[in-house]
Amino acid sequence: FTYDGERLLDLDSVRRIISSFVEKEKNVGVFNGGDFNRGLCSVTLQRVAKTVDSYLAEIATYGELTISKFNAIANLVPKSARKSDDDLYRAIDIFLKAHPNLDEIEREKVCSSMDPLKLSYDARLHASQNKRLPVNIVL
Repeated sequence: FTYDGERLLDLDSVRRIISSFVEKEKNVGVFNGGDFNRGLCSVTLQRVAKTVDSYLAEIATYGELTISKFNAIANLVPKSARKSDDDLYRAIDIFLKAHPNLDEIEREKVCSSMDPLKLSYDARLHASQNKRLPVNIVL
């Protein structure tokens, strides 16, 4: 919070911290036999991905948050670090609910960081009935 009670989002600092951590994990993974391209990620990186998704859900309601900044943070973590995209889907759904005036193309951009095939059965069921999602994601 700022001195006048406004919420302060320092997205650049968050981005730098996550980027540094992911880069460090990539370097450690090279020496320990990990391969991000084949989907091998440390448990620590999986926890960070979950934390990033929770953070995105928390900040998704802020009107000043742009699609590009939302996606930039979501895409900092390798896709292989998420066993499931359920938490990311939750953050995307909150973002879409908080930004109801987005057109179809903008909603597709928001959803671009998510892999619909990595959703659990319950999340897929919810997504199939979610009017906020773009048609290509629902299908």
